[in-house]
Amino acid sequence: MREMKVKLAVGIFGLFCLGTLGLLVFAFGGGQNLFMSTYDINVRFKDIAGGLQSGQSVTLKGKRIGQTKKVEFWDPGNVASGIRVIVAVDSEVLIPQGADMKVGANLMGFGKPALTIDVYDLSGAPSLTTDGSAVIMGSTISPIDQMLPPEMQHSLTAAVEGFTKLSESLTPVAENLTVLLEQRDISIVDANQAAANIATLVQRFDLVLKNLNVVLADMENVENLKATFANARTMSERGVAFMDKLDRLGDQGLVLATDATALLRDMRGSIEKLSTLLTEFNKTGATLNDTKGTVGLLLNDNRLYEELILSARRLSAALDELRAAMEVMKKEGFKVKL
Repeated sequence: MREMKVKLAVGIFGLFCLGTLGLLVFAFGGGQNLFMSTYDINVRFKDIAGGLQSGQSVTLKGKRIGQTKKVEFWDPGNVASGIRVIVAVDSEVLIPQGADMKVGANLMGFGKPALTIDVYDLSGAPSLTTDGSAVIMGSTISPIDQMLPPEMQHSLTAAVEGFTKLSESLTPVAENLTVLLEQRDISIVDANQAAANIATLVQRFDLVLKNLNVVLADMENVENLKATFANARTMSERGVAFMDKLDRLGDQGLVLATDATALLRDMRGSIEKLSTLLTEFNKTGATLNDTKGTVGLLLNDNRLYEELILSARRLSAALDELRAAMEVMKKEGFKVKL
């Protein structure tokens, strides 16, 4: 009895699981449209539309509006005419005329492609008929369009074009660089048969190093070079001492300039005093030349001059007489007459 109850419970649980699985298959498979009103539209694909099959969801601006019902040739007698995909659309959604369907390619190679109806820039357009005869065009989105937006594709295209132009511009530079780096002998350059380049420059530098090595290999040249360096060091030391002397001389020059400034300041004061004295002398001379004053009258009166001359003559005569009397007194002695 207990065993029968267990089997019955297991059977009920199995039926429940099967029912749940059927509901899931019905919900996610193709049973969504059984409980809603739909109308059919025909989508024509002229190019390859791989991966399309019945029961695929169809979206409009990200919202599911229906699913595919059938995938067949547009004209079975002419397979080049394209593929017909019949889509059951929710009757509450009206598709405007001019819309099209985009199918995304399978980037990873498995899974169902996405089906999207594009109605951009169709506001105000009349709606498609709902009697099942409406036709819209379908196209496959390339993998590059799925991965990169058109704006980014334009930017990449412009970048590639820029790199192409840059490479074309750099081609002459690369050619010139090749010529600049090619192997070339110095003798050809010295004969003016070709221009010098980096190869000849390296050769000349190598010759210079070789000649320098030969020069340095001679001990006499080395000793001369050492003596030159020693002389240069001595000259540098003397130059430092000379600059020190110039520095001290500059300090003394500053002191001398200060003393000279003070001397010039004193000389300026003396010159000003001398100028004042000369001004006074000038005034005195002007006063002497003036005939109105006493000194001026004395200096400018000719009679005073004549009187002075006459007095001088008289004084000279008196001195002559006195000299004669003195001579007589020396000869005859001093005699006093009473």
